[in-house]
Amino acid sequence: AGFVSYLDSVNQACDAVQPTEECAEAIGNYMDALSSGAAPAASTSAGASAIGNYLDALASNSALSGGAGFGSYLDSVGGGSSAIGSAPAVKSYLDNLTTGTVAAPSTPVVQSYLEDVSTGAAAAPTSGAGIANYLDAIGTNSALSGGAGFVSYLDTVGGAISPAVSEVIASLAPTAGEPNTTIDTQVTHDGTKTIITITSVTTVVIDDAE
Repeated sequence: AGFVSYLDSVNQACDAVQPTEECAEAIGNYMDALSSGAAPAASTSAGASAIGNYLDALASNSALSGGAGFGSYLDSVGGGSSAIGSAPAVKSYLDNLTTGTVAAPSTPVVQSYLEDVSTGAAAAPTSGAGIANYLDAIGTNSALSGGAGFVSYLDTVGGAISPAVSEVIASLAPTAGEPNTTIDTQVTHDGTKTIITITSVTTVVIDDAE
């Protein structure tokens, strides 16, 4: 009976034309329950219907406002391939959650995804893999923007100076000051694509007076 309450929460919280934190939390809790086994795999059809219909409503609202999803929306109302809606893609993603193929996203990541669909930054999903990739990209963006994963990300990207730079610094000692490494990250969205540009700069001050 537990999975019914999860889906009840989704249906009750996700009944507006704009994404809300309550809706994102309800969807995130359900996905987490699927991933942990607290919600049975048999519930994915009902879950896909609830979440998929909501995503379609968000995308339709964006399309009517002239957002990026406008073309796919016209396909759906005109009898094109998009008429199937988001439910099959969502079910594929939910099924992958139950098997552990993908990890459950955090509530902030879910909320960002809902907002992107609502504004047209992301189109309604057409595959489970597409959902997983987009959620992963959002999670990466969060880390790069100073989210919970930021420290561990800097540990892997900027935690150590490259051997070549260290060699140059050593050849300049003792006139070289302490090196300072900065990382500049730029994240841009282009339709359904997210582009991450990372630039690492190491600065060394040399005292020519010595």
